[in-house]
Amino acid sequence: MHSACPQDTEISVTLLNEPDYVKITCDWLDKQGIKYTNEQMKYFKIKGGQAYKAFDMPIPADFSSATFFLCAAAILKAI
Repeated sequence: MHSACPQDTEISVTLLNEPDYVKITCDWLDKQGIKYTNEQMKYFKIKGGQAYKAFDMPIPADFSSATFFLCAAAILKAI
């Protein structure tokens, strides 16, 4: 296991268009046991020196991942 960053990481959010994606990320950080602070989705601080663990778990798909296949189908149909 390797830490992602030895120092703390701070993120200030000025414009959040997709809060659900941030919530998904926070959920995965929680599952990994990563310590961070979340101040009303406007400021995040992730403690440095933490290790991410490998896992074997299905990752749910969302609409944005499906668009690649929809675009490919549309392009192939147009050819």
